[in-house]
Amino acid sequence: MAKKLSQLLAVVLGAAILSGLVFWHNHAAKAGSLQVLCSAAAEVCESWRQDYQALTGQQIAMTRLPTYEAINRMRLFKEKPEFDVWQGGPLEGYVEAQNQGLLQAYQPKDAAAVNPQWRDPKHQWTGIYLGILCFCVNTAVLQKLQVAPPQDWSDLLNPRLRAQISMSAPTSSGTAFNMVATQIERLGHEDAAFAYLRSLDANILQYTKSGVAPANIAARGEVAVGLAFDSHCERSKKTHGAPLRSIYPRSGTGYEVGGVALVKGSQHQKTARAYIDYAVSLRSQSQAMQIGIKQYPTRLDSKHTREFLASKKHLIHLNPQHWAAQRDHLIARYRNEMRGIEDVNVQ
Repeated sequence: MAKKLSQLLAVVLGAAILSGLVFWHNHAAKAGSLQVLCSAAAEVCESWRQDYQALTGQQIAMTRLPTYEAINRMRLFKEKPEFDVWQGGPLEGYVEAQNQGLLQAYQPKDAAAVNPQWRDPKHQWTGIYLGILCFCVNTAVLQKLQVAPPQDWSDLLNPRLRAQISMSAPTSSGTAFNMVATQIERLGHEDAAFAYLRSLDANILQYTKSGVAPANIAARGEVAVGLAFDSHCERSKKTHGAPLRSIYPRSGTGYEVGGVALVKGSQHQKTARAYIDYAVSLRSQSQAMQIGIKQYPTRLDSKHTREFLASKKHLIHLNPQHWAAQRDHLIARYRNEMRGIEDVNVQ
């Protein structure tokens, strides 16, 4: 059994490495191209790339990595940066990258159109989209299990949902770290939050590397619930034609503000700044909605942003500076208290 498991892991890891190399070859091989590191959903990254190239004729080489893998990659090549722009992923990660000296200040042309709480006063990062943390439920799987759709966080502790929940790992995923911070804010105390997370851990099938993966796993019917941003859930529903539904917890849920920033030491300063101007524009911020992904803009002149702010959902605001400062401590505790957190799936 152990031998078969080792062989399976070798195949999966090999496929993942090959996939990463193919992605790099296809989108980042052209010397002299603007290099964008993207931590949003792959379809959104590709939509931005294609739209900017169509608009300007400028070639974009784009590489996708989860938030904290992206930070590690930038840190590894800090002295000779590979990338010019980092786009996508929650602002907590941008604050961490800022604190590590990986970003460079730049104020986009339309920065004033973005809600002030979603941009850095020192201009090192700017929020460009919003997504709400939800239960991405497969209604067909729940019906088969004879379990009612969960309406609040406590419902996820139902013993009948054992091994029926998928969640990404906060060690690599900004989505998962948002979920951990949400529990602390919601319950008012770190110890209470970790008591909840330990109970939830018993129902987690497996932790994934990327925050997008749990929605895909739910779409394939491998679990009943994926913990994801609603944009990921709607994307998976559309891609797989699956009976997915986004449910927002009654007692409150967190939300992501995805960012964009100039990488310190960029080799293409002029084109990088022009791309960031595009990323903040209403045209760029509307791209996700245009391809059917529920990702709200951050610009106050967008009707979708006004809809978000007027939402009846109980949204929990996470201060990015505060949670970036807490991350190392919380990740260390999470590693110590949750089973198999390092044995994350390569998806």
